[in-house]
Amino acid sequence: MRGLSGRAGNAVYKLTKNGVELSDRPIVNNPDTPAQNVIRTAFSKVTKQWKTLTAAEAAAWNAYAANYHLSNPVSGAKRTLSGFNWFVALGTRYLTVNPASTAAPTTPPTADFSGDSITITPSVVAGGIRFTASGSNGSKTTTALLVQKLSNGNTKPSSAYRTKAHFTFVTGTLQTTVNLTPGWYAVGYQYVNTDTGQETEAVYLGKIGPVAFAVADGGKGTSKKAA
Repeated sequence: MRGLSGRAGNAVYKLTKNGVELSDRPIVNNPDTPAQNVIRTAFSKVTKQWKTLTAAEAAAWNAYAANYHLSNPVSGAKRTLSGFNWFVALGTRYLTVNPASTAAPTTPPTADFSGDSITITPSVVAGGIRFTASGSNGSKTTTALLVQKLSNGNTKPSSAYRTKAHFTFVTGTLQTTVNLTPGWYAVGYQYVNTDTGQETEAVYLGKIGPVAFAVADGGKGTSKKAA
């Protein structure tokens, strides 16, 4: 949320009559994935929830917004979001990582969120990329695993990363595999506060690949299928 330049990761910022609003950046060639539907549903719930806040709750979000500014990573220009924008941004992420919840927190965060100090290493496996953490996530922290498909191994990554999955690393489960179609990818991660929806700046891990087809045993023979 600290960088604002039209879009950031999954997010698209656009100027409307309500100010700068956040929405999920659509993927034209695959617009109906489960992950995108979760974000769209969360976004819709939070925008509707804003209308139900009390005057005091809305004022608290506006006061929060007055103290936080977004910086364009290229120009350094500062921009200020409204309380509505912050409520929707944090609330959407909150509902995404708390799928059992029906409403976002009605009060803004009271402290900054710096995430964890663990490191995460990617490696190619059949049908996807495995993310291995050096330790467990802290309490109330989960990890957003970011992925961007590249046209080939020489392609320079853009800013269009997707949150492919959220995963909480714990002792005994310090690895998780993200299933992907064959090809080259740029990957990264960021930490998310499961209590507030706050997120850290992304850590980009560079390019990795090529991911190959997963091989599945099929009784009398062996067949190949995309993960």
